[in-house]
Amino acid sequence: MNQARFFAFDVIKTLTKILPEPLAWRLKPKLRSFAQSIVKPCPSRIQSVTDGFKMKLDPAEKIPSHIAFEGMYEPGLRSLIKKTLNPGDHFLDIGSNIGYFSCLARSIVGPTGKVSVLEANPSMATQVMENLELNGWTDSVDIHEIAAWNKEDTLTFNLAPIGKSGMGSVRDLSEINKSIEVEALPLDKIFSNENKKISAIKIDVEGAETQVIDGAKKVLQRDKPVIFIELSDQYLKQLGSSAEQLLGKLIKGLDYKIHKYDNSGNISPFNPADSNFQENLVCYPDSVE
Repeated sequence: MNQARFFAFDVIKTLTKILPEPLAWRLKPKLRSFAQSIVKPCPSRIQSVTDGFKMKLDPAEKIPSHIAFEGMYEPGLRSLIKKTLNPGDHFLDIGSNIGYFSCLARSIVGPTGKVSVLEANPSMATQVMENLELNGWTDSVDIHEIAAWNKEDTLTFNLAPIGKSGMGSVRDLSEINKSIEVEALPLDKIFSNENKKISAIKIDVEGAETQVIDGAKKVLQRDKPVIFIELSDQYLKQLGSSAEQLLGKLIKGLDYKIHKYDNSGNISPFNPADSNFQENLVCYPDSVE
């Protein structure tokens, strides 16, 4: 039965790739939703994604199911990471979920580079390791099962319900599955003696972005990495910050220039006056773009 369900999933996925553009625009979301519902009861399976690496994907979870159907995740961010990283670079994945961007980065930086993963959810950290092992990439990758924060602390981490694991956070959740205690450390402490320059950082921590930046000022001033960050004023305010405060720290405090990007990875200057503060941002140091 599972085999038949996955066969139907793969047929629908292939069909969406050959649909004429006008039809694809209208039908693809519905076909994807239908295909995902077919395999939702099935166990995880190993698949190759668009960039050639393998991942173990759980069809009951939103993010893995999306990757399974599309072959990628967040295409705009994917495109920018591929443009930014080079062999030998050091990439930080802060809030990795199952490790799609960790794997993508490792596929680019290679064995001479380095990927550092920070993931507070032990289940997600285990899945990141499993996905790296599938590709023989446990070398030059460090997984820190901790939360990035602005000081040494122990935090209550709220696990999201099954199917929405990417929403786990230290902020209050309306749908709390259960909570765990997690160790928290500033990036400045973890990477204070790092001898490999950090080239880029992806931060997706469901509202704790300001605390992460506050705990990384020395690293950011030292290495001037490109920063990819998901901005949500609503989530930031739940943890005592705001989009205005976070942007001020990046622009005035750390001399970063802020751009937003679209699903194709095209960037444009970010204008707070025209924003609802729910944006995907890429931050470049000084004049480097």
